Amino acid sequence: MFVILKRIALCCGVLSAALAAGYRFTRNALLRLAALPLWLCFYHCYMRLFVSNVCNAKMHNHADYNRRWYQVADWEMKLYQKLGIRHWKDKMPTYDPSTFDSKLHTKDEIAQTMCQSERVHEANALLSFAPLFFTRWTGGFALNLLASAGTALVDLMLAAMQRYNRCRIVRILNRKAQRAKALSST
Repeated sequence: MFVILKRIALCCGVLSAALAAGYRFTRNALLRLAALPLWLCFYHCYMRLFVSNVCNAKMHNHADYNRRWYQVADWEMKLYQKLGIRHWKDKMPTYDPSTFDSKLHTKDEIAQTMCQSERVHEANALLSFAPLFFTRWTGGFALNLLASAGTALVDLMLAAMQRYNRCRIVRILNRKAQRAKALSST
């Protein structure tokens, strides 16, 4: 997924810059109209790469999944069940599938990675709306709003998926810890 995002960002960035330069010289409105969605695509792809790299550099897939922020409330689980997350969660793309591979990592490590992934998607959802601040110069408020809302919604779905899955993994970890404690006390 990293390579795909990088290539899309690069292609959209180059094409957007070329079209914007063409517009600047010719004042052809079609060039400006074509440059805006490409610029938005560049921004949304590059921003996600940047946020992911910053979070990875800071957290290194380590987080305390017992902290309050990462705890899933009962009402959340009910919401996730109504949204049917368990039916579509396996169909969603994964940035780096090896980080969630149970053959390479323990459940504890995977739960910590899920915390980092949740943070990345939450930050992405917020930063998805940054292009709205530039509509004064770029125009296309409706397109910016639509793209920002759509990408934020996808990131919130991915964050919800991390919370849903992590809750289940933490439950398994807690059961194992209780069994180990029970065995050691006998």
